[in-house]
Amino acid sequence: MNYLRVLDDWLMHRMCRSCGSPLVLQPDHCGLICPECSPALEAQFLDSDVCLVCGAPRIGGYDVCRRCRESPPAFESHRSVFLYHSLPAALIVDFKGRGHRQLSDYFAAVLADSIPPCDLLVPVPFRPESIRRRPFDPVSVVVKQLSRRCGIPWVQAMYRKKGRSQKSLNQEDRARNMAGAVGVRNSMGERLSGKIVCLVDDVFTTGATVHACAGVLLASGTRTVHARTIAMD
Repeated sequence: MNYLRVLDDWLMHRMCRSCGSPLVLQPDHCGLICPECSPALEAQFLDSDVCLVCGAPRIGGYDVCRRCRESPPAFESHRSVFLYHSLPAALIVDFKGRGHRQLSDYFAAVLADSIPPCDLLVPVPFRPESIRRRPFDPVSVVVKQLSRRCGIPWVQAMYRKKGRSQKSLNQEDRARNMAGAVGVRNSMGERLSGKIVCLVDDVFTTGATVHACAGVLLASGTRTVHARTIAMD
């Protein structure tokens, strides 16, 4: 038992973000989710009958969806743990918008089993404007925890220029908005050369962001790029 964490949960009056039960009574909890709620969340895992490339739920009998057949993305594969709805969506909002950073441990735990064999974990870079709304980079916090769990090194290999948020844009506008918006840090060329990289982000919507990041990584000498996200919207 981690007595320091129990004391911290008691002092901070932490509650399970799913059911609201006091976490001081649940010493084995993982990242603000109590042991009783974890199985219900795991039942929502998006782990079957999906496109073999982008990981979207399959429609029809094809292994690869129509969009990926017609416009193959730069990444080799993508998988999300959840669909972005109900409790998973609420947890991501709690984490990113309400400052519940301890949820990073839970997100890392559920992502860990989906990570493919790779040499490096790379967080998708956040928009510089986002730092005004929150004092931390949520994806990097998760990737740091994920690296510890998986024993795979992580690097802050990419940067993102100032620009418009993707949230209100349609698929075509998202792709245009990401053109030239991301890059690889000058010091990362040797570190990435010939490597298999797994990009990590929070939410996958149209795939424009991870596609743009994967394309830049490949152009910088990365051998293969996979992508993993917490949820698919």
